[in-house]
Amino acid sequence: MKIFDSIVLSCEHATNVVPSCYKSLFHGYQKILQTHRAYDIGIRQVALYVKQYFHCLLFEFPITRLLIDANRSPGYRLYSEFSRPLSKPEKERLFRQYYQPYREKVTDAIRHNIQQGKTVLHLSLHSFTPVWKDKPRYGDIGILYDPSCPGEKQAAIRLQSEIAAHSNYAIRRNYPYRGISDGFTTWLRSFWSDRDYLGFEIEINQAILISAHPSAIRSLTNTICQSLHTFMQ
Repeated sequence: MKIFDSIVLSCEHATNVVPSCYKSLFHGYQKILQTHRAYDIGIRQVALYVKQYFHCLLFEFPITRLLIDANRSPGYRLYSEFSRPLSKPEKERLFRQYYQPYREKVTDAIRHNIQQGKTVLHLSLHSFTPVWKDKPRYGDIGILYDPSCPGEKQAAIRLQSEIAAHSNYAIRRNYPYRGISDGFTTWLRSFWSDRDYLGFEIEINQAILISAHPSAIRSLTNTICQSLHTFMQ
């Protein structure tokens, strides 16, 4: 099993912030900004704990995904029904001002580490709603990866085992989404081999994050961090 020299964290759906110049887009629909559609509820707190534990880089996308989705690749559906009616110049402004700089910062940080001869573990942190289209989702933590990459598959299996060994959480691989579906880690894999870069999208059930006391969330995060620490050795 390879040794990881560096860890990079990213949080593409960290916040439900709407810059003042776009608030009119949500007139009459402000309540939607408090839902999972606007951001990944509870994940920012987890991301900050992981950053503190590893003393590593954390990149947070600064606005709601209902304006532009930083976890989607160019050419995919970047804009929601709220921002889709914007004019082409206005959409390009969102792209240039928020989307592009964020993606470039994360990519440059990973590239810098690889150029220094380091093996990078990139964790793209997310949370998922426990019910989707009236169907309950089962599982507490998901590890999304590309099973066609031998290094990622091996690493995902080991990470799953490490977390399961230290907790009673239900850990599932490529759930509730497929690791090869469009996402930031999927896009980044096209630049490097799994000898240099492993990108996992970590998904945590919002049912845990919403109902838990802050100390319980810290306990959950410590479990993940301790498992990651062992896994990275």
